[in-house]
Amino acid sequence: MAASDPIFSVKLTPDDVPGAKFWSPNVSEHSVCELKRWLACRGLPVGGLKDDLIKRCISCIEAGKSGEILLSIDGGTWFQKKALQVIDKMKETSSSSLSTAPFLPVTGWKIFPSGPIPKAFTYGVIYEHIIATARLMSTDGGDDDEFSAAFNTSKPMSKGRQFFLSGHVNDIQDIRKNDFYFLKAKVMPSYSQTSPCNVSVTLNMTTASVVDASCDCKASAMGRCNHVAALLFALEDFTVQFGFEGLACTSDVCKWECW
Repeated sequence: MAASDPIFSVKLTPDDVPGAKFWSPNVSEHSVCELKRWLACRGLPVGGLKDDLIKRCISCIEAGKSGEILLSIDGGTWFQKKALQVIDKMKETSSSSLSTAPFLPVTGWKIFPSGPIPKAFTYGVIYEHIIATARLMSTDGGDDDEFSAAFNTSKPMSKGRQFFLSGHVNDIQDIRKNDFYFLKAKVMPSYSQTSPCNVSVTLNMTTASVVDASCDCKASAMGRCNHVAALLFALEDFTVQFGFEGLACTSDVCKWECW
């Protein structure tokens, strides 16, 4: 999922947010409450007398910045609503819906990297899967307190990165089938535990979007635990160092696998 993809280019317009649009072309006809709301929607100061507010609004309009709506207005409610609409549209138009994933292959796995890796895979893909869509899902009736706490502090991202850098991701294997790239590994939860977690991730070969992810740990009901993040960070690190075509089993790869 590249930064230019729809989910990363969502912007709010004055029509998307209540109070972000004036009902009259004459700014001075609006009340103090309406002026403050208009300014707040653009992240501008709302203090001062009415004349000050009017001047501030007119200055913003003349500068051509009246269409720049703050994404975090009202706690991000309106951004989340619009982003959900974008995701729903992506699901409808994509040949491989984000909510539909193929079965994980049983046979045919090879030592990573056995071939080409989705070229669109970047840090943005990890962020989109672990943070962006998780935020939207957590506001859509979710009641997993453990997950919500982890998300609110971005634990899957920070812990996942830490697990990867500490060498907890081992025995990575991959396979390509039809339009999908499958990746699996064993990830150690911590040095004090001897039983690794079995982690798998499925990417769309064209968009590199995560269409499925799983882990047998207790915190992975949504496929967004520390261990899934760790495997994704391992994949990102490899592409940064060696590219997307994959390498033969040389000493360089062995060195990378050992970290």
